[in-house]
Amino acid sequence: MTPIPWPLAVRYAATAIALPFGAAAAIALGLASLSGGQAALAAGYAPLALLIAVVATGLLALAVRRRAPRTRMGAVGQALLVAAVAIVAVLVIAAVIADAVAPHAGDTTSSSVAFAPFAAGFAIGMFALLGGPLWVAVGVALGAPLLGIRPEPPLRAPAIGAALLGTATAGGALVLAGLGRSAAHAARACVGSASVLGGEATAAWGWFPLGWTCVVDGGTVPPPWALTFAFALGLGAVALGLCLWATSRPPRRPIAPSDARGASGAGV
Repeated sequence: MTPIPWPLAVRYAATAIALPFGAAAAIALGLASLSGGQAALAAGYAPLALLIAVVATGLLALAVRRRAPRTRMGAVGQALLVAAVAIVAVLVIAAVIADAVAPHAGDTTSSSVAFAPFAAGFAIGMFALLGGPLWVAVGVALGAPLLGIRPEPPLRAPAIGAALLGTATAGGALVLAGLGRSAAHAARACVGSASVLGGEATAAWGWFPLGWTCVVDGGTVPPPWALTFAFALGLGAVALGLCLWATSRPPRRPIAPSDARGASGAGV
């Protein structure tokens, strides 16, 4: 089999990995900027996510050059495997660098390399729960035509179903999180937190995690993460549904002999 040219492999990898990573990161940073202090937290992880995306793009280009997928499912599986490898590789390399620098900074007790496997497992889990595989599937659906992969059969019905399910999931998460509820009404739900921490409770809305955070004399009690995961997965499903709908075309109706004769007669 003739290897795929490098420009085409890089273009496909950028479409399958870099494009969806960038879109998801832009959404996350945009929502975090609406949540006050959470913007700094999200911005702190942005360089690491960017580095993982760059490494994953390069690894996917290499993988496609070596073995190009023949189906969309195969392409999605390949891209997800590459993304997981990139996450592990970046975190392990970062841990090795941290351990090399630590003695010069006066820290001789901690070992980042020993903690790296747990950090990698946590990062892959968060990647999955925040809809990462769905966004990778979006990128693969957009990039698959570059490799000559076409959807068979057309996926417009499943696409509409995915978009509707994602809309219901994300909308339900927002409702359960209390979007639209007043801060005073949300603060009344923080009575339990006030009794634990002691003091008067107030509430502040945030997008990461999604919901009202109880603030009691400087201490905070965040909402459960389950709604954040549901909201992120819903957004990913909507994006995937819209992408599949846009990239799936119904099969062309074969031209019947009578239609062909009619068309040739009309031309005469």
